[in-house]
Amino acid sequence: MPHQSPNIAFVTMVRDDDQFLKLWVNHYAAMVARKNLFILYDGFDQKPAPFTKGCQTIFAPQIPFGKGWDDKRWQMLTHFANALLARFDVVVLNDVDELLATDPASGMSLVEAISAGRHHPSITPFAVEIIHRTDLEPSAIDFKKPILSQRKYVRVNSIYAKPCIISQPVKWCTGGHFADHPDLHLSEAIYLFHLKYVDHDLLINRQSSRISIVTNTEASPREIAGTIWSSSQESMRAFLYKFQDLPPIQKDFDFAWQREKIIRGWHQAEGSILWKRGKINALKTYEIPERFHRIF
Repeated sequence: MPHQSPNIAFVTMVRDDDQFLKLWVNHYAAMVARKNLFILYDGFDQKPAPFTKGCQTIFAPQIPFGKGWDDKRWQMLTHFANALLARFDVVVLNDVDELLATDPASGMSLVEAISAGRHHPSITPFAVEIIHRTDLEPSAIDFKKPILSQRKYVRVNSIYAKPCIISQPVKWCTGGHFADHPDLHLSEAIYLFHLKYVDHDLLINRQSSRISIVTNTEASPREIAGTIWSSSQESMRAFLYKFQDLPPIQKDFDFAWQREKIIRGWHQAEGSILWKRGKINALKTYEIPERFHRIF
């Protein structure tokens, strides 16, 4: 029997990030009503773009960047997502540069895949990062065209295999990477695409903004939002170029041994309520199969 479609809320939080937000809105608005899309704006000074019309736009006062800034942000996001479960069957919460999609070969839409796994307290998508291989893709990204028709290489990074689809209240760590749900349900059909490295110039410009934030406070970058926020533009560029050392791997998107390692490494962190998965973040890129190219 077909699964009854659950009532799903999609949630993200943004500040000055309209390029990714427009992609996020357009992607999920094709699946659910816009009233099911919740955009939390960080700061009363933010002005919603026209493309957010019909979405739930909520404004929160901006707090000063300092010790515990991101911890407090994620505490708020966790409480907000849990509160939405009182009115929605499922809540999906991701950073604005993370998009969920199903493998077209699965024969399921994202809503259908979520519905099929909704009896689990949380669903964890398999995570890949889109990598701008500047040696193979010299052009800048054009957000008016499908992203996966322009960027065709990813790496596996299990840190983004987040338990981000919930049907029961959760306690997430900062960043939403880990949770207190003791059972891992790693979806066979759902992928999380992390877009941070989707374009060289965009990456460098965003990093410049983050550096200016964390270097103008008394707290250390680690105390604010993690040391990655203070990484130099040169180090970010060098990291992106490292992927050029190896040719991309051409294979299907089953990632069998990577999935096995993630599942086999499932454990509760010592002295913590959080459960963690096996770690994978090699500097190998994989070619995205053509069937994905027009998903977003």
